[in-house]
Amino acid sequence: MTHDGYIQLSRWLTLCGSIALIGGLYHQAYKLYKYAEIRNVSAGLIVALLVSEGTWINYGAALHEIPVWGIPALNVPAVVWMAVSYYRIKKGRHKDSESGIPSCTDSG
Repeated sequence: MTHDGYIQLSRWLTLCGSIALIGGLYHQAYKLYKYAEIRNVSAGLIVALLVSEGTWINYGAALHEIPVWGIPALNVPAVVWMAVSYYRIKKGRHKDSESGIPSCTDSG
């Protein structure tokens, strides 16, 4: 395989991995919100994800490479959603106390 062919293959593999990561993060954020179960999610993981996505965004911006910063930028809302859900579950708040809107975990 030529160097150019290897670079092209690497780009496609990275794209596939990034799509899987985006889907996985949003799926995990949804499950955390819906089921209010933090047993298998740690605060350390959420912090690591926030730091990782932030550094990739910074690196991509420094290189002026949209794919390098754009894909992590798509992940940030999912990680923030996870962080907010984790915090609310940890504090025992399963509904929005100010608006009175129940979460998906409340019946009725």
